[in-house]
Amino acid sequence: MLNNVTFTELEQCLLDLGFVSQPVKGTHRVFLYPALGTLVVLPGYNKNDWVHPAHLVSVRKILAENELMGANEFDALTKASKMSA
Repeated sequence: MLNNVTFTELEQCLLDLGFVSQPVKGTHRVFLYPALGTLVVLPGYNKNDWVHPAHLVSVRKILAENELMGANEFDALTKASKMSA
């Protein structure tokens, strides 16, 4: 898995999957997948910040465990799309 994914790219990926951004106090960003109640919580990245590899691994795991996107599909997306540009 590459670590050159911006927050904007990861955010768009989550939104495209059906997650919705939740308003919260503080610096973190919370995304909810309403049908399952699945949460993805990330630090308060700026739009063009690179996402830390540990956070990509966490998102990958959450998506795979909830059968929203397979781990291999997530890896391919981060390598093949603009997410790895």
